[in-house]
Amino acid sequence: MINNLISTIHGLGLVQGAESITTPFDRGQVALQTVATAVSKIAPWAALLCLAIIGVMWMSGQRMSQIAKGWLGRVVIGIGIVAMAVIIVPWLFSIFGSSATVSLGK
Repeated sequence: MINNLISTIHGLGLVQGAESITTPFDRGQVALQTVATAVSKIAPWAALLCLAIIGVMWMSGQRMSQIAKGWLGRVVIGIGIVAMAVIIVPWLFSIFGSSATVSLGK
């Protein structure tokens, strides 16, 4: 039914490029894949920097080591979230009939 409507609109010349109506979420998919790829490239380096800072804080004394222990848990959870995002984004794309390639650290 939608294809008939689109072909009618296109046939009448009312809208140029009416065939692009069939894929309205392409821009959203491309944006989501771009963000996921960018985050997956930056995240390992950010985690490494955070771990280095935590190591220095751990050696700095009683108060700083207590803060470092709290940060360490957050960094580990953050790494887990990024790793899961790299897995979940292609899975979500496959549910909706598309494909995506996102990898950690490429």
